[in-house]
Amino acid sequence: MNKKYSVFLGDNPFFGVNHLSQEIARNKSKNSQNFNNILAVINTALDNGVKDVVFSTHPELKNLITFLKNNSNIMERINIHPILPYAQGYVSKVNENGMMNTLKDVLGSVGFRKKIQILAKGGLGVVKNDFYDLFRVLIDIEMTKLENSKIKTVFLHDVVTDLALGLGVKKILQVFKEHIEKNYKLEVGVVTKNFPLLVSKMEEWNVNFPTVMTSFNKIGFQMNPSRESCERSLEKYDGKVIAMSVMAGGYIGLEESMKYLSSLPKISTLVIGTSSVENAKKTFSTIQNLPQQ
Repeated sequence: MNKKYSVFLGDNPFFGVNHLSQEIARNKSKNSQNFNNILAVINTALDNGVKDVVFSTHPELKNLITFLKNNSNIMERINIHPILPYAQGYVSKVNENGMMNTLKDVLGSVGFRKKIQILAKGGLGVVKNDFYDLFRVLIDIEMTKLENSKIKTVFLHDVVTDLALGLGVKKILQVFKEHIEKNYKLEVGVVTKNFPLLVSKMEEWNVNFPTVMTSFNKIGFQMNPSRESCERSLEKYDGKVIAMSVMAGGYIGLEESMKYLSSLPKISTLVIGTSSVENAKKTFSTIQNLPQQ
């Protein structure tokens, strides 16, 4: 007998992300970036008991949210768990244009009043190029994309999390946690591809995150430094773990994936992305109909 799982819908296929193949990602994105298709996939997920959606703050997210609000009542029915900041976009922009020009660019998508509020909170740090004040400003800009949405947990992007862990920069995690809790009164989580290092650093730095999204799958895909070490750290961590990459980017089938997850008693929540209604129906109905323990 299997335990009952809570399932989140992941957005990677919506925006053409596949961890195994860029070609697969491009082919999927042709279909999935059609907003009508995304709406249909989310509706199918809801019909099969999935009411939580993980969104990265992709440049197209604001347009997608506007479309969903204008063409359905779906935003009233789903819980959103954003992952931010959208690191991939900022890295290339900063390299090409510098931090201040990048900031001007992203502020261009925000209304005048909101822009003034964000810059006022950033204070002189923005002018002085203070990294942490700029970091807070980027968070605020990206949160505006989800205004008036039912936001549950705000996650720090794994690129930022793992960079902070690798460099030993405790303050990045502290600033993110404090900023979200103080200004938005929301639960804070982190995404990581090095769960053991995160667990170790949280204990060492006394910075606790109640929810962690990280990879768990049978072949150890994106489970750094190894599957075994991640499984050992799972026993030590007292918070909630949301398993991602459970099918290793499509390399493992659903049945095999669920069999592995059933061997990990502390995992009862997982995130799965899909770009088609047919696959969403099959995947989510299969998981929701697993017999309970």
